[in-house]
Amino acid sequence: MKDKIFWIVAPAVFAYGVSAMAAGEGADPDSQWSRSHASYSSNKFSSLGAINISNVAQLAPAWEWDEGGGEPSASDTVQVNPIIVDGSVFTTTLSGFLVSINALDGKENWRTRLPPPVGRRGLTYAEVSLKGKGVFKAVFTPTAQGIYAIDSKSGAILTQLGKNGVYGDNLSLVAPVITKDSVLTATMFSTIESFDLATGKKKWSTSLVKDKAYSYKASVWSGISYDAKRNAMYISTGDPGGMLVGIDRPGDNLYANSLVAIDTGSGKIKWHVQIVSHDLWDLDVVGPPILSTLKPGRKKTDVVIAVTKSGDTLVVNRDTGKFIFDNSYRAYPRSDLKGETAAKHQLHVDWPQSFSSLVFTPDMVTDISAEDHDYVMFKLRNARYGPFLPPSLAYSVALFGLHGGAEWPGAAYDPGKEILVVPSNSVPWILRLEYHEKSRFLDLDKIKNNRLYQGKCAACHGKFRQGYHGDNHRNDVYYPPLVGLTVRKADPLPGLQDFRANHQYVEKETQTVSENDLAPLAEYFRTLDSMQKENLKVAGFWQMVLDTNGLPGSKPPYGNLTAISLKTGKIAWQVPFGEYGAPVKGKKIKGQQNFGGAIITGSGVIFATGTVDNKIRAFNEENGEELWSYTMLAAGSAPPSTFMVNGEQYVVVNCTGGRYTDFSANKKKLIAFKLKQKQ
Repeated sequence: MKDKIFWIVAPAVFAYGVSAMAAGEGADPDSQWSRSHASYSSNKFSSLGAINISNVAQLAPAWEWDEGGGEPSASDTVQVNPIIVDGSVFTTTLSGFLVSINALDGKENWRTRLPPPVGRRGLTYAEVSLKGKGVFKAVFTPTAQGIYAIDSKSGAILTQLGKNGVYGDNLSLVAPVITKDSVLTATMFSTIESFDLATGKKKWSTSLVKDKAYSYKASVWSGISYDAKRNAMYISTGDPGGMLVGIDRPGDNLYANSLVAIDTGSGKIKWHVQIVSHDLWDLDVVGPPILSTLKPGRKKTDVVIAVTKSGDTLVVNRDTGKFIFDNSYRAYPRSDLKGETAAKHQLHVDWPQSFSSLVFTPDMVTDISAEDHDYVMFKLRNARYGPFLPPSLAYSVALFGLHGGAEWPGAAYDPGKEILVVPSNSVPWILRLEYHEKSRFLDLDKIKNNRLYQGKCAACHGKFRQGYHGDNHRNDVYYPPLVGLTVRKADPLPGLQDFRANHQYVEKETQTVSENDLAPLAEYFRTLDSMQKENLKVAGFWQMVLDTNGLPGSKPPYGNLTAISLKTGKIAWQVPFGEYGAPVKGKKIKGQQNFGGAIITGSGVIFATGTVDNKIRAFNEENGEELWSYTMLAAGSAPPSTFMVNGEQYVVVNCTGGRYTDFSANKKKLIAFKLKQKQ
């Protein structure tokens, strides 16, 4: 193994006569996986069929690769979909390396340290020809400081390309696009950028923030797709930021929560589809857009396909951005928060059929046991329900959606059968708005009744009444802040009486706060709020709703795998994805949270991973039947890839665990599978 540190590099070579053979154009598509998500169409589809429905049960590990080093952070995972070119597998590490691994035996060829995060959600291979300099086989790798061109054989930075081997200097997470003369990338600063392939000089930069007078974003963190014939790239964007509060970003926040088409020659936006206007719920378009051709009747239509956290599928004309299926706009409630401008109307995707629900209602609360049902209903005592209900200081909002519907890997698509396969989640969340203090400048010791508060309330609600909520990835512990009680309501006593009663319910013991304490505490809150009235701000956050077992507070399944026919828009089948090995209170539970992704092969086999039970599974594309599974040390943390070398088909997957509740610790592993050899 060669450990290469290539951050200090030689001057660039400026040359004319540059051209690139992009990922998938020169490689044998039946053997390689030369761009994350398979190709510039991002369909996660391979025509390989050596592994098929009749023999997939014979899959077994061929080799494993371990990143090595110390224990990784429990808050991070490897989310890159590996690429495979010329007998080498390329992936990244939690510690900031791009790595090349021998595809036959799993032995490491080289690793190169780059500015982390490295290749967070995508890598692209391309062959670049410089006149008089030869052909360079490069892995174009997004980093915190631009796109690096790395020699695929040696791991060296290709200083002959770009500016010392680098394009731009901004943080990017997704696989770039390499054209015959340009490098195209999306940054986490809401810009799309084009660089000259030979010199690295910036050609153009397009901001996705339409109104720069306001503070919002439209980050690209799922992926990019590219149509060379149309000279167009297609991107999906995330929410505008603001943690459920949009006071500082009035208007629709155009290009956030959107599907956007961009002319790669000029950088001009050709069209856009915004799925959520003035987002207050973190409802991104997820996964790289998928490019394909639909054949409704006999007329072929080139389309862009995208999935959402809301559980919807967008299918639009690639030239115009017009919907192929019927959709409508509906009116939704306005916000009661001063200064908030919730949109009057939101897009409603009438068709294709939704693969999951955004709306969570009381009849969906867990029925594992009566105790769990009552426990969750108590947590939802102040909640309201409904689509696009704006968060409020007066109530909380309960919904599905923050971890899906679909998640960042998006969907896989079989272009021949016109079948879209989507892993999804159905986990309930509570969205809350609260008052916080912008700064803390009061001398509390001088405030009457402070000793009473500190002695009986501060242990849970904080010295400064700031409250406490658990890590929303791992638990839903919640002690509400007591700041601004008298700003919400002049008389805080009824609220304090509710708090006292609620404590008795949760703790199952007598609360130390007595009835006689309530009046002096109310006086204390009234005094502080009057002194801090101009120092208050509204902040928002969200938490999963969990039952007494630490499971999602809704009825299972908590995760599904769904196949949708885009010939008709109907769901072809839907099956629970993942299962809990041991019964919970006597009940077998199928369907888990999942964050790995799926691919489809030409033989009609789907490979999917990312569930809590650490398995990679194979499904029959025809009916969703599970054909094979293998339990890894940790959950798959990115979509699998498939390739062929020496006449054998492999499936490879990063299995570095999950960040969220129920997931095992990260293991820094890459595993390749192939069919067992006949004895």
